[in-house]
Amino acid sequence: MKQVYVNRLAILDTKESTRFYEISTNRGFQFYIESDQADEDSFKEISDIISETYLTSLSHNNPIIVKVPIEKLSINKILTLPKDMVYIEVVLPKSIKVNTIKKLKLLQEKGYTLVLDHFKRKSKLAFHLMPYCDILKINKNEFDEKEFDTVTKFLVGKNKKIMATSVNSIEERDVLQKYPIDYFSGDFFCKPKLITNKKLGSFKPNSLQLLKLITKSPMDFEELASLVSKDIVFTYKLMKYVNSAYFAKEKNISDVKQAITYLGEKEIKKWAFIILSSSLGEDKPDELMIKALTKARFCEQIAIKIDDVDSTKAFMMGLFSYIDTLADVSFDIFAEEISMDNEIYKAIKDNEGVLGRIFNIANIYDTCRWDVLSDVIEKENLQHLNLSKYYFETVDWVNQIMA
Repeated sequence: MKQVYVNRLAILDTKESTRFYEISTNRGFQFYIESDQADEDSFKEISDIISETYLTSLSHNNPIIVKVPIEKLSINKILTLPKDMVYIEVVLPKSIKVNTIKKLKLLQEKGYTLVLDHFKRKSKLAFHLMPYCDILKINKNEFDEKEFDTVTKFLVGKNKKIMATSVNSIEERDVLQKYPIDYFSGDFFCKPKLITNKKLGSFKPNSLQLLKLITKSPMDFEELASLVSKDIVFTYKLMKYVNSAYFAKEKNISDVKQAITYLGEKEIKKWAFIILSSSLGEDKPDELMIKALTKARFCEQIAIKIDDVDSTKAFMMGLFSYIDTLADVSFDIFAEEISMDNEIYKAIKDNEGVLGRIFNIANIYDTCRWDVLSDVIEKENLQHLNLSKYYFETVDWVNQIMA
């Protein structure tokens, strides 16, 4: 059976906090349709993905949005989903039948939150479905400025929440903030605000010293322990990391030297780069660090399954790929200032080498280009990679680190 790929896409509010995750999968959620048209094995596979176990991981305490064709929807199947954790996105049908309205009314009565996909002002279908939906998706690019202003005010007057879609730059988001928009969908928060010739001056002295120590070969554990012990923030974050659920120890560690010894060189490097990256992005949305950590861990998980690849380098590659956005500094300047490993640099810049192949797969997965992903996996002869498993393990790890 074709492998199921799943990804979560963050929806942010006006304060840049994550409010929902929209779930994308190569198999879609069409398996929540009526039984005479459904592949029951596929239904089980998809329903397993958004079962309570995986739902908690994917949602990270936020509701998730799943897209379904309402006219073919099986009410009995959809009612198996917890209404407080799953929002139903209604795909605009070609025509509306009486049965369609009945289903929407029932879901509304049962307390489900409904999201209308792609609201259009001149669409009669959209206006017929609007009364039953709580959140309406709207793309500003399909309206002129006056029309968009009129539509958004009209929807607010109807007590509807508005989600702007395809927001792919900070500038677009800033323009949209003039309107009564509640939520933003798109990768705008992953785009850097580059400052010409900016240096890494935002690093504090201790952070710069930490950077020097972890890139030193061989690493001096005594000197590292001394530095961390003198910095209360480093100490706190190290203890939080080493005592996270991920390491599943019987007894917590409270001593810096013991923590560094327990983690070892590879894990301590990962911890240090996480700390340094997050300190650069302190004024950024939390979701940006979540994205960076997800890319880093996902690359590492893939690297572990490929022979002769340094998984720690794969982790740093994923993390560094977001450094321009975290630090608002050009990637090349950052690479020069930290004397970035050349293999990592070329992988990020040009998809070069084995690390570059891993980075390419991670980028395709991140952007949900499922058909392209299947082709690349086949071309690279990497069918043994269980990417969905690695993704869920990655999400669990990120949730624990960010807790």
